[in-house]
Amino acid sequence: MTSAGKRDSRSTRMDVLRRHTSSPKVIAELMAYNQNRFDLTGVVEPRDWPLDDEPHVSAWEEYTRLGSTEAVESVLRRVLVQTHFPIRKGMSKDPSYLAATRRGILPGGVADGTDRDRAEPGVVFESPQQLEIILHPTPAGRIPAIIAPARADFESLVRAVIGHNEPMHIPQSMGAAMVAGYNNWHRIAQLRASWMSERGMFATEAGWLAHFSSTIMPEHALYQDRLVILHGGPYSNVLAPELGLDEEEWRGLSIRIRLAHESTHYLTRKVLGSMSDNLFDELLADYRGITAAHGTYSAAWFLRFMGLEDFPDYRAGGRMENYCGSPPLSDAAQVVERVLLRDAARAIERFHGRHASSLQGMQGEARAVLALSRLTLEEIASPSADGLLDEMLDSIPVGGSRRRSAG
Repeated sequence: MTSAGKRDSRSTRMDVLRRHTSSPKVIAELMAYNQNRFDLTGVVEPRDWPLDDEPHVSAWEEYTRLGSTEAVESVLRRVLVQTHFPIRKGMSKDPSYLAATRRGILPGGVADGTDRDRAEPGVVFESPQQLEIILHPTPAGRIPAIIAPARADFESLVRAVIGHNEPMHIPQSMGAAMVAGYNNWHRIAQLRASWMSERGMFATEAGWLAHFSSTIMPEHALYQDRLVILHGGPYSNVLAPELGLDEEEWRGLSIRIRLAHESTHYLTRKVLGSMSDNLFDELLADYRGITAAHGTYSAAWFLRFMGLEDFPDYRAGGRMENYCGSPPLSDAAQVVERVLLRDAARAIERFHGRHASSLQGMQGEARAVLALSRLTLEEIASPSADGLLDEMLDSIPVGGSRRRSAG
């Protein structure tokens, strides 16, 4: 049989879709939407887990330390220039906003994120004392996370950092956001200070700008960060009583689910070259989130998070509606997608039950995600899912694990 990375799954996918619809248009829609976007061309070799941290993590180590001795709000304002501006329609086109986000120049000419002398306040946090910065360990290396327990503060951070300070709509079921390619002007200011110091009396602003353009800009790792913004509220806006849990327990579990969920997106982006806002990615990420928090995988939890606890009915406000594409899948295609999600969740529940003991720790987490990522939603929802999932897991060699050295 061909290697897992070269599987031709088209016929299996078509057969599964034909079991649920006779519409060629719906089949074509779902064949396009559910295509596997991961880079599966390479052979998966044994790895030492966790992978090395990305360069920006060292800067966030310092921010985390600062957050333990001073207000986290002040640290964030130093690092996230967008927090110096209000959330307001049209803000993204404001000249002073553009100067800050494109050149690091805040009002008053300061370029290190410390200036606050503005005619109007920036982002106003409802519960600034609750903000937290952590470095979360993942198989792909540590990733910075900003935790905002207050819903208003989570939404403000997402609107500022991702939404360019515009009043973008944020669904109540959304509780985390991955920020990629963030231009960290605080890091750039540090590079500038170091460059100026090395050249002493020969340093000029023109020389720095030429150096920045020719040497620093092409090296994105020198100044671009990847981080996660998390809400501390109930995951997927599902309330504790719906799962038979008390409020405090569910808040803690929700944070753990979100961290593991976003860590999975981070792993697929770093190792498989893709992280997409689609339902297959969410299936994989929720698998890891649920198992990390719950100790095992629950298809019932996943379906509730998606809004499918009363399958085949869909509950408006469930997370499924956030990931149906743009333009969204047709109503008929969404009906079939619900069936696929249900059947795939059940297959993954069986898969995890068979292999739970070997899927522990960072190596186990990575192997599980890599195995699932080598299939498609239709294949995991197919009658042959059990055999396919076991085959894919067997195709992922067992690597080693290592401790991260201090410092």
